[in-house]
Amino acid sequence: MSAAENTAVILVNWCGWRDTLECLGSLLLLRAPPASIIVVENASPDDSAQHLGAWCRGETEQAPEREQEAIAVLRRAPADLDWLELWEDEPMPLRLPRVLILRSRTNGGFAGGNNLGLRVAYDAGLSKFWLLNTDTVVPPDALEQLLVRAKAKPEAGMVGSTLIYYWRPDQVQALGGASFDPATGVGRHLGDGKSVDSVPQNPMSIESQMGYVVGASILASREFIRDIGPMCEDYFLYFEEIDWALRARGKYGLAYAPLSRVYHKVGGSSMKYESRSSLRYLYRNRLRLVGRFFPKARGRALAYMFVQVLQHARRRHWADVRELLGAIAHSRQLFALEASK
Repeated sequence: MSAAENTAVILVNWCGWRDTLECLGSLLLLRAPPASIIVVENASPDDSAQHLGAWCRGETEQAPEREQEAIAVLRRAPADLDWLELWEDEPMPLRLPRVLILRSRTNGGFAGGNNLGLRVAYDAGLSKFWLLNTDTVVPPDALEQLLVRAKAKPEAGMVGSTLIYYWRPDQVQALGGASFDPATGVGRHLGDGKSVDSVPQNPMSIESQMGYVVGASILASREFIRDIGPMCEDYFLYFEEIDWALRARGKYGLAYAPLSRVYHKVGGSSMKYESRSSLRYLYRNRLRLVGRFFPKARGRALAYMFVQVLQHARRRHWADVRELLGAIAHSRQLFALEASK
């Protein structure tokens, strides 16, 4: 069995069926097909589940929002597509289909949706798990290149891809991962804004700077899931991948596959949540994570938030100001919660 045949791709859909179908249309053209593509339908309040099922039955087609030179996307499902739609509490087949629409009873957020897919794939005995945002499309060799790097660096629990802006395909969003500053609680994508032509061929120079793998594309190993556990669901949205990497410190490394390219629309998977709620999770979870892993940096993280309040006020970003002040006001409660664990 090839490495790809022992891999599951996990997508989490929430009110984004158009993006999800475009992503799925590119995944079905992977040169090294995975064992299964698990689409977790995360209890969307719209008709996402119906659209996903209709596409898999071949009843509808979905055109890509933009034609990418390096990427082909199936507009319509193959007539012989092996697919299945099941609720999370139904018995799973011994062999997973090529596409599994896995319906969740509740919206568990980014981590909860991914964990549901991970649980099904892990129980099926698969050895690699590619967590991919639904607002992405991938070239035919994207998974293959991730697996090549994972094999070359077996001590790595997670491998990241070169993330490229979907709407600016000549610019990098992230070279696999990001740095993280506990003094501010802020991560910085490595290589953000650089030319795609400048992507380094040697991944080690980037891996030495990585604090975590950016969550839009993470290849995780079975051993990593077994030893570190699934994503933490406390956050619901944002900071889950940083938490995962911090829990694995000293046990598993991080890797970067420069030739695995993923075109990312940015925000399509998270900003479908009402924007004020997204900001609330962003700022409060920053303090949650700092309190959990860097308790001595709590004061500096709060001070940086006050600086951000002034910056956003000058720009009249009032939603950010409100949510930053709300996070600061709840900081004592958030820190006390983390200290009690």
